[in-house]
Amino acid sequence: MTTMNQQSQRAAAVAQYQESTRNGSRHEEHLSTEDQAVVLELLADEYACSILQALDDTPTSVDSLAEECNMSRPTLYRRLERLLEADMINARINPLRDGHHHREYWIKECSYEFDVADIALS
Repeated sequence: MTTMNQQSQRAAAVAQYQESTRNGSRHEEHLSTEDQAVVLELLADEYACSILQALDDTPTSVDSLAEECNMSRPTLYRRLERLLEADMINARINPLRDGHHHREYWIKECSYEFDVADIALS
């Protein structure tokens, strides 16, 4: 059962994602029906929405995301991987001075058009 808070979080994430796609250099994605369903399912996922709300065009570390989203690392990494596969976010490896490295993520600027008549969501 979805609570009102979860619904408002999802609506806020969708609005933020839409706003971020309006700024800067954006390009329009033409998605297959299957890819459209994946993007919509991610936008309906409270964890993915929390990540999208936390991201902007500034690269953000997993540590910062985990703290801001109050999410376990395994859950965070699973959602980040799905968002990357859906091409909704970008990532890069940032080498550190001590020889280690960490990945940073930021939201991808693009827009999507959906033909909801062709999409069957579960």
